[in-house]
Amino acid sequence: MRLENFRGPFSKVYDTTVNGINRSQTIVGMYTVLKKYQGYWVIMGHGFMLNNGKYSRIDVPDRAQTQPFALNDRNEVVGDSWPGYIGPPEGFLLNATGYHTLNFPGYYDIFPFAINNKGHIVGMMASRKTNGTEGFLFENKRLHIVMYPGSLWTYVVGTNEAEDMVGGYQSSDGVTHGFLRKDGNFSTLDYPGADQTYLWAINDRGVVIGSYLTSLQSSVVFFTWEAGEFRELPNDGSSNPTTFVTLNDSGQFGGNFGVVGGGYIEGFVATCK
Repeated sequence: MRLENFRGPFSKVYDTTVNGINRSQTIVGMYTVLKKYQGYWVIMGHGFMLNNGKYSRIDVPDRAQTQPFALNDRNEVVGDSWPGYIGPPEGFLLNATGYHTLNFPGYYDIFPFAINNKGHIVGMMASRKTNGTEGFLFENKRLHIVMYPGSLWTYVVGTNEAEDMVGGYQSSDGVTHGFLRKDGNFSTLDYPGADQTYLWAINDRGVVIGSYLTSLQSSVVFFTWEAGEFRELPNDGSSNPTTFVTLNDSGQFGGNFGVVGGGYIEGFVATCK
């Protein structure tokens, strides 16, 4: 695996995260800087896009913090923003016509995690009626609730051109599972022998990236799943911990790692051969 690190050109940056990468290797993520807020110095986050070697900022107007989560091949971006140092968070879509708020009546804490090339957006949100976490699909200006059957809560974190979805749910015994929704049908997608499984993204080839934990582990292990086959992703030992959160259709993975002895986070793009 070959890693390429990203710190960004922005001055006095603390953390830099890579959150999304598309087919043309355009990247979206977040960087943090020290700012004075209500008389206190705090760390605040701002979004960025890296396209053809050029960085540009992504900041929702009149919001103090912005975090892009993902983008599609048309460079349409979804994410969250905050009015100040803390919430409440507000979802956004950035497309050719500008920034658009993603708020749904009856729900709060809306997190749009992914967008496919059709402009369909998936994520999670909290119900004002039950305070429970529900997954959602927003397509053609219509909101659809996505819940794994019988689950205590559900979130959706990824979708692709075929409208497959991946995410997570909690079963009645309190265990967190991954799921794949394909052709409208749900199936559990757990790493064999894992106590907890978390899925992060799915690309147009149907490759899923995820992580798992067992009672014998001190840290998570990342994996890919394709056509029923699980493969663990390597760690080159230079970072602690490493987090894979996105993948494209060209064999690149994106994520973040804590720099050993540095006390800060850097983003990376990895190419697995």
